[in-house]
Amino acid sequence: MKNLRQGLRPIRQKLIAAHPELSKREEQIQAELLASLFGALIAIGSLLTLINMIAAEDAAERGRVLQGSGITLMVVLVSYIISRTRHYRLSLLPFTVGFVGITISSALQQTESILLPVYLIVPVLVWSVFFSLRATSLMAAIILGVNAVLIISASEASAIYLINSTQLFLVILGVLLAITHHRNRLENIRQQRLVENEERLQSYFDNANDWIFMLDAKGLISYVNQQMCIASGYRADEFIGRDPLSFLQLRDVPPTQEALQAILMGNAVSQFEVEVPLRNGRCIWLEIRGSILEQDGLVNGTFHIARDITARKQAEQAERARRQMAETLYQTSVVLNSTLSLNEVLTRILDELGRTLPFDSASVQQREGEALRLRAVKGFSNPEKLLNQILPIDSTYPNSFIATERKPLAIDDVTIAYPHFQDESDKYQSAYIHSWLGVPLVVNDELMGIVTVDRHEIRPFTPDEIALATTFANHAAIALHNARLYERLARNNETLETAVFRRTAELQHTTNQFEAILTNSPDAILQLNPDLTIELSNPAFTKMFGYKKGEPFANFPACLVVAQDLQKFMRAINLAAQMGHHTRIEFTAQRKDKTTFDADMAIAPIHKPDEANSILCSIRDITQLKEVERAKDDFVSNVSHELRTPITNLKLYHDLLQLNPIQQEKYIPRLRREIDRLHTIIENLLNLSRLDQGRVNWEITQVDLNELAQQIVTDRTPLAREKQITLTCLPTPDLVNIHADANHLSQVISILFTNALTYTPAGGEITLQTHQQVDQEETWVGISVQDTGPGIPKDEQSHIFERFYRGSAGRASGAPGTGLGLAIASEIIKWHQGKIEVTSPDMPHHGATFTVWLSFDRQLSPQDFHHMS
Repeated sequence: MKNLRQGLRPIRQKLIAAHPELSKREEQIQAELLASLFGALIAIGSLLTLINMIAAEDAAERGRVLQGSGITLMVVLVSYIISRTRHYRLSLLPFTVGFVGITISSALQQTESILLPVYLIVPVLVWSVFFSLRATSLMAAIILGVNAVLIISASEASAIYLINSTQLFLVILGVLLAITHHRNRLENIRQQRLVENEERLQSYFDNANDWIFMLDAKGLISYVNQQMCIASGYRADEFIGRDPLSFLQLRDVPPTQEALQAILMGNAVSQFEVEVPLRNGRCIWLEIRGSILEQDGLVNGTFHIARDITARKQAEQAERARRQMAETLYQTSVVLNSTLSLNEVLTRILDELGRTLPFDSASVQQREGEALRLRAVKGFSNPEKLLNQILPIDSTYPNSFIATERKPLAIDDVTIAYPHFQDESDKYQSAYIHSWLGVPLVVNDELMGIVTVDRHEIRPFTPDEIALATTFANHAAIALHNARLYERLARNNETLETAVFRRTAELQHTTNQFEAILTNSPDAILQLNPDLTIELSNPAFTKMFGYKKGEPFANFPACLVVAQDLQKFMRAINLAAQMGHHTRIEFTAQRKDKTTFDADMAIAPIHKPDEANSILCSIRDITQLKEVERAKDDFVSNVSHELRTPITNLKLYHDLLQLNPIQQEKYIPRLRREIDRLHTIIENLLNLSRLDQGRVNWEITQVDLNELAQQIVTDRTPLAREKQITLTCLPTPDLVNIHADANHLSQVISILFTNALTYTPAGGEITLQTHQQVDQEETWVGISVQDTGPGIPKDEQSHIFERFYRGSAGRASGAPGTGLGLAIASEIIKWHQGKIEVTSPDMPHHGATFTVWLSFDRQLSPQDFHHMS
């Protein structure tokens, strides 16, 4: 049965199809409805005729049936034929005339039929469907007029029947006209609302901030809104009828074409992104959504909304650049801490720079007087010939600007900006260099040199690339500075060794010179006999070890060294005495009063003919050098304490951003703040020195401590939650603002807050609270950080603000740290003429409370800081 219906459907569609010239869908529907109506009447009439023919009793009756039905069917057939033409509405005229004719025929033949009212009302009913109420009423009036004429001219019996039929016709006509009138009103309201909706929709399309366009069934643009024209620079007529793919870049055509085909096939394509060039040459990113437009089950086009996501794309690129910058900073720190070999450090820095900043060649140039020396190069055809080349600091070279101004300099084409740059291209292998970037190497306001980055084509460096190169240059400057100190120390040691050997040789020939050396040498000098008794000693020895000249020693020379170094000490002396070898050792020396110090001893044998060797010992107090070295090692190993928290937060917000990209407006500002804090920590390692020298740039603004406290608690909440620590912020209502440097004050609170996080165990609590009080008629505003950690013993509280000092809690916890945080915080508060207090009760798990107090009445200004310096 189903197959039969499917087989008959094409035939039916062909029988009722509207004329091809009818383009409006409403006209097509009306034409098909009329054709269906007349076709149905022909079928029903034919069937009824056949039934009446079979039921007729004789040939005369069959003739009458055939005659009446034939005329009716002929009229309907004519109406059907006209309905298939472009003038389909004219088919109602023969249809109406036919039915009225049937009424006239019945009246003339005086045939009483119950169908007479039906013949009268059917034309009116059909007219009400296809014509207005006025036309329908006119047709009803004509039919009533014809009926009135029939009543007047008919016999009395027929007139009575016609009157009764007319009465029934009038009742049905009244109901029909009322329904038609109501239907027309509803249709008018619907059409009015449809027009209003179309106007509102058109207004929305025209005023929308997004691009809105439609494609026809052939995939060509059929509509564009005003925003699309304004943003793209093209007129609407330049879009209409064109393939949308022709406005794209070639690389984006295949994926876009694939997405459009998927939409036309009804597949789900929620959105796709594409880069679109505008008429002015600029390119923007669009996020396009699309859906199909269907009519009668067939796709006749697509509808699309395109949103400009260029800002989001740029933000994503900037975020990737920031993550790359953070990773580069971390890698560079690892490189700098791995070795003190200058060449190795510089080579690694250029390798790391090449991983993130595209270049063809690069160099590190160290300043020597009024010239620059190439200390490391990469990407040149013959690097061996470039190393240690001298470059003059001359205005004909771009290096001069960097050395003078100490600012980065990026040049799009150095051959145009500095033509002399190519005059010595053979010597400096610069013939292929076009785009050039140079950044200064500065440590403690001293120019150490510059880093240059080159490209062999005109490809200008972007601001982000310049910032990245500057970061590398800062680390390279530190490497140069450390290496120079290391080389100086090595040269001093070599000089000392040379002096000792030279003086020993001179002592063998000239007693007076030897005595002068003994008397004036700052090092303790001993000449030992083969039996290890003192033959000669200088004043520095008695001063260094606390023994008086001529005073007997108990257990010499073991009394000069601590027990754990005695074996090493005696082995070195015996090696010099017995084997005649020069040697050098470091040991812990012991004074007469049992105090100790770090010492460096050079041991040299004194050869005498036919005698055992005497021994010359030169002892130097290297306690300060050792302290510097230990401080350096502690700093290198513990600086991660200062860096770990911001780096951990960066990773955390990075992970959160990946898990929930739609929250980027929430997380990206936090990422920015953590990056700024990471940069601030590194800068503050140098700022401690600048604070001592009064060389810090202060920016005094009004600071709201409540807002500062809430910001720090918000930023550190994820890290605290990870450590299972509860954070509480207790702001003081109506807290007055103070004049202070917001960045430095934020650094102080961050140091105190980081220490609290470090030493508070899981399940503990940290409370950040603001205060306001009057002390000696002066208003003070404060902020405190309270934790539930191990606390600080009373005997350590007076030392915790000393540089490099770490209390017993810090050492016992194993947490990394430099011992500089509280020292930096204390110095900053001193510059603000404030005070920092610490309280810690002698009770377990009551922790410590650090409170910073700043005066509201003093209203500091930058001039106050200048006078203090």
